[in-house]
Amino acid sequence: MNVSRWMTRTPIACRPEHSLARAAQLLWEHDLGALPVVDAEQKLVGMITDRDLCMASFTRGSGLGEHTVESAMARQVFTLDAKASIKKAHELFRKHQLRRLPVVDAKAGLVGMLTVQDVARKTFDALGKSKRKAAAFEVARTLATIAAPRAPAKNVVTKTVATKAAKPAGNQVLAPTLSTKKAPAKVVAPRATKRPARRPLAKSRA
Repeated sequence: MNVSRWMTRTPIACRPEHSLARAAQLLWEHDLGALPVVDAEQKLVGMITDRDLCMASFTRGSGLGEHTVESAMARQVFTLDAKASIKKAHELFRKHQLRRLPVVDAKAGLVGMLTVQDVARKTFDALGKSKRKAAAFEVARTLATIAAPRAPAKNVVTKTVATKAAKPAGNQVLAPTLSTKKAPAKVVAPRATKRPARRPLAKSRA
């Protein structure tokens, strides 16, 4: 089974010059969590998610209409070939903890989108009973890998200072100021001990 049979063809996409408000509108209208970003020739140039929109607005202290998709999109995008196997898709989902993968042709043109939801649905709709059990195990394994928390850095405290950012110039991305410091050792003061009251000396009888 290859990717072309299970992918969503002609996926909804946006352009780098679109505003983040336009991207948010497309996500809302089509009930999506992410959008591929394509240029004028329909070549894939990035991806943007609903989380990217929220973080861009928060860290810059301004509205979505004031920034472009290009300023907040991810430029490193993992993709699939339409002729790739579903097994290859599972491998990429697990390795990079992704829920969706753009499908491109030999010239990086966007031809489809494959999501974990697509694979889960097709596993039960398109496969016979003899193959369904093994395929369902692969889906469960992929979902478990994606949902696994990433290990945090040890003995490091990251403090985020939220400041109101000025408008970015061109394609500049303004991010929150991060300062990484080692956690100071906690000093515990010794408890003050209260001395017991002295008993008065007994008077000796003559």
